[in-house]
Amino acid sequence: MIRKVLTRAAILFTLVLSFAFLASAADATISANGGLRMRSAMSTNSGVILTIPSGATVNVTERGDSWCKVTYSGKTGYVSTRYLVFGAATTSRSGEVRDSLAQKRQVIVNAAVAQLGKPYRSGYNGPYSFDCSGLTQYVYKICGYSIERGPSSQLRSLGVSVSKENLLPGDLVFFRDSRYGSGVATHVGIYVGNGQMIHAPNRNQTVKYTTINSGYYAKYYIGARRVVN
Repeated sequence: MIRKVLTRAAILFTLVLSFAFLASAADATISANGGLRMRSAMSTNSGVILTIPSGATVNVTERGDSWCKVTYSGKTGYVSTRYLVFGAATTSRSGEVRDSLAQKRQVIVNAAVAQLGKPYRSGYNGPYSFDCSGLTQYVYKICGYSIERGPSSQLRSLGVSVSKENLLPGDLVFFRDSRYGSGVATHVGIYVGNGQMIHAPNRNQTVKYTTINSGYYAKYYIGARRVVN
């Protein structure tokens, strides 16, 4: 009799756990301005798998107070719970379009990440070395977009202008330092979220991440253009 009771209790406990796990699976929308980093572990010191664009929908498989395990674009990792909005999965046509654009922007970011560490070389547009606009032209080209060379040409001719506060991953960010020319813009990079861009800085450096919110690049920042819109 005792064994039957224990067996039934164990089955009931298993069912409760299974229901709790299923209940934890849900869709959520990224609310972080500039995107949210998916990490390999529940720590800000862990590696970044990718940056999920703001407004994108992720599938949450494990939900915690501080961290959630999510799946997005075929990748699984951990994100901060505070930047997830539950119960707001996009089901309308406009929501589907928004998700599609977010995925296209992420493709651009992933293509830029793949160039990290490659050397700067004036006049080159890949695939093994780049100058600043050569990098942006190459990344957009392999993602299916044809854009001009030169930071000034890109600033004047591409997409739509966006404010710094409304930047999204994949946007082009522009800078002007008169010491390096008289053009409308003298440098360009690809915004990847969280206040950072990927760019080809100058000779003796390689393609890398750099913040746009402090130091040199905050001082010379002049604007941004959105091609994927």
